[in-house]
Amino acid sequence: MPHSEFVNWIKFLNARPPGWRDDQRSFLLLKQAGFKGKATDLFPALVPVYNKQLAEEGMNTPMPTGKFLAMLSKAKGGDKEAEEMFS
Repeated sequence: MPHSEFVNWIKFLNARPPGWRDDQRSFLLLKQAGFKGKATDLFPALVPVYNKQLAEEGMNTPMPTGKFLAMLSKAKGGDKEAEEMFS
């Protein structure tokens, strides 16, 4: 096995530890039974899985700011209002 493939397997196993699906399934059953805690409190193997999901969804990145974004968030009338504003 080449070194690059070995390194990729290590990255994969760190992001998705063996048995994480079983832990996730167990947590979902506990949650359905009324458990109020977090999955990562009971199953530390789920920490990298949840962190990866948050990163993919963009939840770990701060919300962008700026004047243009503020203008976009206030826009309600679509193209017609934009034409009036810039003409």
